[in-house]
This record gives sequence, C-alpha cells and structure tokens, in this order.
Amino acid sequence: MMPRNIIQISYVGGAVSDFEKLAELIQTMNISAKLNHIKSKQTLIGELETTQNLLVIGNTKKRGFDVFNALKLIQEMKYSIPVLGLYDDKSELSVAEAMQKGLNDYVNTSDQLHLQLVINREINSLENYAVQLSSEKISALDFTGLYSRLQFISYLEKELPQRVANSEFSALLYLQLDNFSWINESIGIDSGDLFLKDTANVIMTMLDESDVAARYQGGSFIMLVSSPTMNKLNAKADMIREAISIAVSDIDEDTISSSCSIGIRLLEDAELSTQEAISHSFEASDSAKANGGDSIHLYKSSHQPEIINKSNNAWDHRIKEAFENDLFQLFFQPIVSLRGDTKARYEVLLRMIDKEGNITSPGTFLPFAERAGLMADIDRRVILHSFEKSLEQLELGKETEIFIKLSGKSLDDKTMPGWITNTLNDFDLNNNNIVFEITESLALSHLSQTRRLIDSLKKINCKIAIDHFGTRLKSFKLLELIEVDYIKIDTGLMAQLQSNKAHQIIVTKIMKVAKKSNLGVMAASVQDANSLPVIWQYGFHFVQGYFLQIPDQQMEYDFSNLLI
Repeated sequence: MMPRNIIQISYVGGAVSDFEKLAELIQTMNISAKLNHIKSKQTLIGELETTQNLLVIGNTKKRGFDVFNALKLIQEMKYSIPVLGLYDDKSELSVAEAMQKGLNDYVNTSDQLHLQLVINREINSLENYAVQLSSEKISALDFTGLYSRLQFISYLEKELPQRVANSEFSALLYLQLDNFSWINESIGIDSGDLFLKDTANVIMTMLDESDVAARYQGGSFIMLVSSPTMNKLNAKADMIREAISIAVSDIDEDTISSSCSIGIRLLEDAELSTQEAISHSFEASDSAKANGGDSIHLYKSSHQPEIINKSNNAWDHRIKEAFENDLFQLFFQPIVSLRGDTKARYEVLLRMIDKEGNITSPGTFLPFAERAGLMADIDRRVILHSFEKSLEQLELGKETEIFIKLSGKSLDDKTMPGWITNTLNDFDLNNNNIVFEITESLALSHLSQTRRLIDSLKKINCKIAIDHFGTRLKSFKLLELIEVDYIKIDTGLMAQLQSNKAHQIIVTKIMKVAKKSNLGVMAASVQDANSLPVIWQYGFHFVQGYFLQIPDQQMEYDFSNLLI
C-alpha cells in the first residue's frame, strides 16, 4: 500500500503516446503522484481493490476499454472515486452531458492549463479526505451502516501490526454474495442496495465487539475478526456463512436471499502488508465461489508460525484419523416424489464424528481438508461408502437412487472418471441409480472438466443432477452444453415463491425448459409443509427438506407415504 500522501492516477485506455503526454504534464506539476496505464477491466478492478487514493483519467471514443467503460465499472462496484474524461477538439457530448453521466469533469486535451487545474482540484480533494480519515475517529459512512472501503483500509493499516502480534487468532474474512449480480438484474439496483443493508445487519449480529466490518465493493463485504483458537475462528466464519444463507429480505413485493462465499486470510505474518492481506482474502473467497459457493476457503500462506502450524497439523491429524478410523460418516436425507413414484431416493451428506460422538459439520472441517489437498480423497471415500450403502439396500430388496455431491477437485481430477468406473464394476449395482450432483456455479466455472466427467459417467449409465440451479444469467445455456437428468432449484429462488414475481417468472421458465428436456425438477431445503401447495402449483417433481426428515445415518424413510 502506498503512503497516503501519494495519489495513484490510473490512465484508462488510449494509445501509449496519449499516456506519455499525460505523464509529461503530471511531471510539470508539483504533486506526489504515481501514474499507471490501465488497458483492461481486470487491471482496473485490481487497482480499485487495492489502492486507497485513486484518480481515474481517460479518453473517450477510444478503442477497447475507455473512460466510460471505467466509469460504468466504478459505479457498478459502488466506489466513490473521481473520474475525469478527456476529449480531442471534437466531442459529441457537451461538458454538462458528460458530467451528467457521472464524470467529475470533461476536459479538452488541447487546454493544458485547464487540465492541470482540474487534476490539482481532484488531488487536493483526495488528500483532504485522507487527512480527515487519519485525524477523525472512523465512522460508518457507507449506506449499509458499515465502514466504507477506504475507512476500513485506513483502520486496517493501523490495526494490522497489533493483530499480528496479538496472541489470539486474527483474520480477514472476505465475503461475496454468490448471486448478487442476479439480484440486481432481477429486482434493480435500488432494491439491491436495500438487500445489502439487510445483509450488513446480519453480519453485524454475528460479530464480536472487537470485530470490524465494511462493505468493500458491490455485493462484497470484508471483516477483521479475532478468536482465541483457530477452531473458533473457523466456526465464526461458518456461522456467518450459514446466517447469510438462511436470511430472507422482504423488499417491496420481492423476497430475496443469497448464499455467500467467504475467504479467510490469517494475519500471522509480521511482514504482511495491508494490500496483500486484502488480496489474499479476496483470492480465497474466489476459490470458495469457484467450488460451488455457499462455502468458506482458507488462504494457504507460505509463512506459518509454529502455533498456526500446530493448529493446522491438529486438523490434518483429525482428518487423517477420520479416514483411518471411519470417522467420516454418511447421513442421508430422503428426496420424495410428488408424482406418485414410491422409489427410494436419498441425498448423501457428510459429517465427521470424533471419538466422543460429537458431530462436526462440513463447513467446519472441509476448509482444512481443502487446504491440505484432501478434497478429492474425501470425495472418493464418500463415493465408495455410498456404493456400499446402496448395495446393502439392494440386498434388502430396496432399490435406492442415491445423490452424491462432487467437489471442484474431483472435476479437476482426470483420473476420477476411470476410478468411478472401476469402483462401480466391483459392485453389482444398477448404475442408473447413481446420481452425481454438481453445483451450477461449479459446472460453469469448470465447464470443460464438467463436460469431460459427465461424458464419461453417461457412458456407464450414471445420472447427473445440477444443484443451486437458476442463479446465473447462463443457467439455461448450461443445459444446452451438458446432459443432465435432474435440476435442484436454488433455495434463493424458492424463498417466498408464492409472492415473489421475479422468482415466479424464473421458476416458470425453468419448468418449461425441464418439461421440454424431460428433466426431473427438485425443490430442496423445504422447511415446512406450508410450502407444498405452491410447489405442487408449479409442477415440481420432487421435494426434499427437514419437514420430511432431518439427515439420518439410516435409510428408513417410508416412501409409500405419498405426498399427494
């Protein structure tokens, strides 16, 4: 992170010669500034996320990424950053029209003196704001009631050395709402802002007095948290994740919800900079989102003090012990037909049980397993035990269809299709009763791997289900690219389906596409029977949820008790 008295000027688009002219002009001015040439959206995003005092300047009507593209991005990410537009002698826009679009000013490049005055004005404004932040107690100025991004960065710069030296475990938690883009597309930006306020309130209820939270950008939040042990820190992150996933916001006539992906960056390295800590937490959050969302991911640092290593080694030992002593246990939740089909169907869920019989949820132990590179091994263990359980049911005369979740690591593992094929050959099962379940976001982010795996599984007559379906703009395109048998509609779409018009439109379209493609549609995570009438109304084929049965280690649900 640069010192606060240095201003970062990012020149967007334009030719190298244009950039060099601006650089020459800046050199003649008595200011402390660093100038970068930004040529792409991704580069600007990096600047926005890691730079505190930023001024964006760019030409209009240039090929590629220009100043209006940059302005749109900044507005979408809800940053308060000055943007100056430059134009040559001829411009289709007046200065007033350009400023109405959101530019702080619109300057003719031939008027060098005017340009210098405007740049000086904006830099003075940035410096004054930085002084204000450093001299005043931080207050909640973001519209959500949380700290703003700049305030949080300022606070973290002061607090980071103390947190690293503290005997407690401290970390940055970077939280991304998994389907915030879809929410803005569906209900509009203003309603999306109200949803962000509700999300901020949920976050605040989950934090301790010493914790600090901010809305970082768009649908993303960042938190500085501490806990006496690594286990409790990880549990805190998972409780925040769960609280967000079950929260529902009633906005006008819409009922909105979203899962989230949380990245954890431990603050254990004395040489760690503010910029690095934030970037690492963001990377970890992206990893959680790439693995299907609704999860947490621990950033793997190459610098680990002994106490951190001991905590991680303890988890490594527990996970390895779980493999060796069958402490990974399968639980099963019934999936019941709404069309008179009495066939037994169960989703396979994973829990870890210690020697005292205490149950640990996946949200607590899977981040450590992922950090240790054990996810593919865990998937294989789950698959193997699921086949064994299915064979037991078959020997009892019960033909059972089982739904087995796959992680991103299994999609990346090129040996997985062959291993599944060989393992199934060892069991006398009907492969048509084996359903492998992949989340929509994971399928989209690992599309080539997903297609490769599905092609292999289809050759041996296994089935495919897509979970959390309907949260992306590319949801329906995905069904054209891969062959599936079932889709589980995202729980966010199911929330208050009876009264939410936006959700009704999407679910109606899903049902039409499913009917045309002969797909089974499931309503998952249904909490009570009061939801059944609307589920029937829309023509769902299957239902799953706690009102039917909580996950159990036995497959003993009575499927003859039809929900008709």
